[in-house]
Amino acid sequence: MGWVSGRHRGVRKTITFSDEEWAQLQETYALVKADAPYMDFGRFARSLLLDGHVTTIKVATDPAKINREIRRIGQNINQIAHQANVSKSVTREQLRAVEDEMRTLNDMFYRLVEQYADAVLEGQ
Repeated sequence: MGWVSGRHRGVRKTITFSDEEWAQLQETYALVKADAPYMDFGRFARSLLLDGHVTTIKVATDPAKINREIRRIGQNINQIAHQANVSKSVTREQLRAVEDEMRTLNDMFYRLVEQYADAVLEGQ
């Protein structure tokens, strides 16, 4: 009973890399490994070898900054909602504050979509 027994892919090849090539490949894989089709390295390498290219798109905005901003906006909205539940009323200022926060969030997502679209067009 050999290595091929029961395998869908019976051909196995070995490839070697220099330290610099391996570092570059690991860096590329790190950018895509969270995506469903490339969760394992074998699938990623097979796709790269068979399809001939991998496209990565880097968005200029720092995700951690966006996460902090979204969390801050969510906390502000939750505080206003809590106040409204306790007092059973909402002031115009509170409504304006929620609208402003939502506008900020919308603008942030709009910028992200624009950056993504620009990156996709540059990659073509």
